[in-house]
Amino acid sequence: MKQQIETARLFLAPATIDDFGDCVRYWRAPAIPRPNGITPDRESCWARFLKNHGHWQLFGYGLWLIREKHTSTLIGEVGFVNAQRETCPLLGNDPEFGVVLLPTGQRQGFAWEAASAVHAWSDVRWPGRDTIGVTAATNAAALRLTGKLGYRPQGQGSYHGEAVVFLRRRSMHSDSTAARRAIAA
Repeated sequence: MKQQIETARLFLAPATIDDFGDCVRYWRAPAIPRPNGITPDRESCWARFLKNHGHWQLFGYGLWLIREKHTSTLIGEVGFVNAQRETCPLLGNDPEFGVVLLPTGQRQGFAWEAASAVHAWSDVRWPGRDTIGVTAATNAAALRLTGKLGYRPQGQGSYHGEAVVFLRRRSMHSDSTAARRAIAA
């Protein structure tokens, strides 16, 4: 089932086939992290697109595309994945939170707006369930954002040879009108 979320300035939705061209341009943008340092070709973008779609099919959660309402411009992705990362130590199977914005979407409060909306969604759907995060130990912006969302450090480790911080957040289930309004099924 598709899940769409609307905030004051953003529209969040899982990608559809019509979004593939925008996704290719987004994933090829120099500011988007690349685990292997290589700009993805169209075939690699297709595999990533299918992986993201597969999360929704297999787990009922995944990544939302973040679009500015007034322009419909794709500025990022936010959501939860089961990445099966080979971290040291290994992660469990709790949904892993992540958000990445293009530079044009940064420093405007969009990361907080999108992240708080998807956490309101998850809190309603998974009361009492933990979500996790993994971020570079040097990523101060990510650590500030996840801290505001209620994530707490659970230790340090490594991922692809990089020092990372493991984070955990307990669902803050809410029956508030705002949380229900943020979710448009």
